[in-house]
Amino acid sequence: MRLKQAVLCSGLAALSGLVNSVSMAAEPAPSTIQVVTRPLIAGLWAMPIAGGACTEYYNFQENGEFFIRSAAERVTGKYQYELPEVGDAKLPLLTIQIQQDNLAADCAGTAVDQRNETQQQFIKWSNPPYQIQFCSTVDGSRCEVTLAKVLP
Repeated sequence: MRLKQAVLCSGLAALSGLVNSVSMAAEPAPSTIQVVTRPLIAGLWAMPIAGGACTEYYNFQENGEFFIRSAAERVTGKYQYELPEVGDAKLPLLTIQIQQDNLAADCAGTAVDQRNETQQQFIKWSNPPYQIQFCSTVDGSRCEVTLAKVLP
């Protein structure tokens, strides 16, 4: 009987040690909250061309790089998205600097070398912000291109 008690006691001691180590390991790590700011324009946008037969995709990365895919054309570069001053009636300004262009045909069937080009468009947001327009005027009176949000 003493042998059984000794085995039982040593078993309980081992089990107690296991429970303590598990409960200590199961304690949650301290919570941390991370605030991440990202450009409003960041994400994947789409623009159907020619009645939906072809779609151009604009992918604005959080790190200031962009990628455009239009049929066989692939364009990459850097962008800057600038908000107007508080109370200013101007639209936000998007400046893109094209660095690489594979010189293939786009959705319109044209192949134009855009390397080293810098383009600027004013951005007009819809409400809710699932669409944007590229405008050539600071007040948004002339907007030629509409993009729809695909992914955040």
